[in-house]
Amino acid sequence: VDWCLGVALGAMIIGIVFVMLGYIVPREYERDPDIPARKMEAIEKYYIQVNNALDAFTVAGMSLITLGAVILAVIVTVVFCEGEIL
Repeated sequence: VDWCLGVALGAMIIGIVFVMLGYIVPREYERDPDIPARKMEAIEKYYIQVNNALDAFTVAGMSLITLGAVILAVIVTVVFCEGEIL
């Protein structure tokens, strides 16, 4: 039970960090009219990849938070059903 509690809390903390990274990293860039069109297109492609990666981080973080919460709920249910005290 103790190590499961650590796994659940660890998954939730890692999930929170992933979600925070997904929202803290800037997703847009400052448009500069002096940059040539080819360079601007390369910048846009780069930011599309960054946005996709940040979306994946956010989804993975939310999944880890959910997984940790489910494990924690199972632990609490088992503890209450067995009458043990943590």
